[in-house]
Amino acid sequence: MMAINISKKQNVKIHVSHLDDILILVLRECTTEETFQYIKLNENIENLDVGDSSSYGPRLEFIDMLLMDIKALDVEGKEENVVYTDPETGEDKTLNSQVPDWKSHISTIIKLKALMQLSLKYFNSEPTKLKN
Repeated sequence: MMAINISKKQNVKIHVSHLDDILILVLRECTTEETFQYIKLNENIENLDVGDSSSYGPRLEFIDMLLMDIKALDVEGKEENVVYTDPETGEDKTLNSQVPDWKSHISTIIKLKALMQLSLKYFNSEPTKLKN
């Protein structure tokens, strides 16, 4: 049996479905302080007013702080690049951390889905207000 090193810092891959595709958001592992910040952000999530967009700002900032890269899965389950349409040229280009302001090209809904998946991955809990 192989030993598991629990003190090793590693990136976390969060799979998010988007339309008919699967995106992989690569997040760095949270520090202890960031973990407490995350818990505080979500302690009253059951009472979250879905129509109140002001409560989403800190959650989006939290995901942006951890976000390191984005990929997609092809139909065979292999990682591939994500593309975006450059607003200045209209061309489709590869989206990655080398693109200036790259995180702004990722939609809010994708980031919020990633946050929900992060909750499931780390705390095995899902915000009841956001369930289907």
